[in-house]
Amino acid sequence: KNDDSANLPPQNSGDPLHVCPRIRVKDSLGVNFGTGTIIESREGRTTILTCGHIFRKLDDKSVIEVDVFHGEKHETFVGRVLRYDLEADVGLLWIPTTRTLPVAAVSGLPTAPNVGQHVFSVGCSGGDPPSKLQHRVTALNRYLGPDNVECTGVPIQGRSGGGLFDTSGRLVGVCIAADQRDQRGLYSGLKPIHELLDQVKLSHLYPHAERRPQAEVATAGQAPTKPGKTLSLAIDEEPVFDQNEPEIVKPEIGSPFASSKNSSESDLPNVAQLTAAALQASPE
Repeated sequence: KNDDSANLPPQNSGDPLHVCPRIRVKDSLGVNFGTGTIIESREGRTTILTCGHIFRKLDDKSVIEVDVFHGEKHETFVGRVLRYDLEADVGLLWIPTTRTLPVAAVSGLPTAPNVGQHVFSVGCSGGDPPSKLQHRVTALNRYLGPDNVECTGVPIQGRSGGGLFDTSGRLVGVCIAADQRDQRGLYSGLKPIHELLDQVKLSHLYPHAERRPQAEVATAGQAPTKPGKTLSLAIDEEPVFDQNEPEIVKPEIGSPFASSKNSSESDLPNVAQLTAAALQASPE
């Protein structure tokens, strides 16, 4: 156990750089860099939202290191996975902390971003300390599957899992991929984030006003969206999941999106360019 009080940011910090730690996942292939966003913190435990694909090669020998920054200093913790969803490409992990840390507020659906809206992202480019980049929303749900947000700018390796924020500082998405052809960044939408929080009994972290029912009636000519398969890796007894939770099955590695809603099949970007390969740091 380390005395982290000297390096950790103050509890009243409103700087988004203080709520976005750097993540290193050391697995059988090397080291994958990513970013996360602190969304809940209490004495003894801090929960971090990130993407799902940085955990896709996780095994019993893997190690997750999390660097929490305060200026040029940082404190390193060993993280543990709570749950992740490879289809929506969102995930949660936790770190042991001796005191509460500043957190980001998760937006509700009524304040979800709109096309043309100015937003910003925070991420650890190439494994560097977190940096802030300005963007503009260019499309909503362009790709089939879980809700997604397209923005200007192309995220680079290490920014996977970093938060997308509105100008009020509310988290509205998670960085999941880069479209090199159209020079755009792709982010998970709020609905997959909310659903993941619901699964680990953290629904209180986002506003519930105007929540939509989980089962929606399909519109004419469209099939209902199938829920993504979720992989749960419970490392300890917290949080307490349902007693009848299904057996853990490792999902197949694949793209978070099947196809573009605005493009013909022959005109789609290469699927591989839209997944972890475009953002994941090279193995050591």
